[in-house]
Amino acid sequence: MRQEYIDMLPALKPEDVPFEPGKSATFFILRQAKADEYWIAETPEEKHLSAFLAVVAEPIGENRQRFHVMTIVNYKHWTGPVYFNTIRPFHHLVVSRMAQAGVSSRKN
Repeated sequence: MRQEYIDMLPALKPEDVPFEPGKSATFFILRQAKADEYWIAETPEEKHLSAFLAVVAEPIGENRQRFHVMTIVNYKHWTGPVYFNTIRPFHHLVVSRMAQAGVSSRKN
């Protein structure tokens, strides 16, 4: 099961992240967002699964925030768990790297 839309992900800068529902951020489609609070996006329609990515900001004082990153996967077909369990070992690495990139770009 090859994901046709994930050939090469472009580098995404903070100013390029959309906040208008329906807009694209790499291969995600923004569903709902509120600046400095939350950002929820979904993968394009697939027959075997749908996946959501959410980032929620938690104020922790002194102009600081903690970010909670969540992924939710809904299996639609028996191939969904097969596909996701194949990529599962890499999923945490990818999400972790994305979060680190967000933190480092915020410091610059």
